[in-house]
Amino acid sequence: MILLLDSLNHSQEPSGHWRIGEQEGDDPAREPAKFIYLRTSPTAAPRAGEITVSYGDKGNEELLFQYGFALPHNPHETVMVLSPLSSEDPLFPDKFQLLQGLGYGPRMMFHRGRTELDEKTLDIARITVVDDSDQEMMAQKVAAFEDTGAWEKGMLTPANEARALAMLVSLLQNYLGELKKIVFTTYVVSLLILVPLS
Repeated sequence: MILLLDSLNHSQEPSGHWRIGEQEGDDPAREPAKFIYLRTSPTAAPRAGEITVSYGDKGNEELLFQYGFALPHNPHETVMVLSPLSSEDPLFPDKFQLLQGLGYGPRMMFHRGRTELDEKTLDIARITVVDDSDQEMMAQKVAAFEDTGAWEKGMLTPANEARALAMLVSLLQNYLGELKKIVFTTYVVSLLILVPLS
């Protein structure tokens, strides 16, 4: 938490920008002094108007969890679901090691307004559903990755692609089902609070 800076509101079109800087002092044995530099645009904010900053390109889930608010029509809205990769899977050690090597966690993101899935989400899904029938193709891709350091994007096999897409559809259906329950529960609770029981 940064005093004063945390009191500035978020805007998609901020009137101010901030950064943290350091200033060397006269004594080289002491750490440099840290300061916050806040700059406003003379055209973005009226003289006595509110100074706003951007909290970053975040979806409503993250804004609500970290800052306590959400934006209507947020262009950065995302839905995050976890890969159902299970430690019970006999291929779990290889899948987990590969995901780590690629720098991927278990989170798969779906972005509002996009008609295509991002390649990272597809790769996580493809790796999650690898089975014995995909092992030869997977071994070739892993060997190429180990040789070049670059992961070859794209499907492993048509059957793997079909399983990956079916898993993603199922995960989103489950997410939406849970969301409906939360919305309904919130609605009922708000009615109970607003309408006194007789």
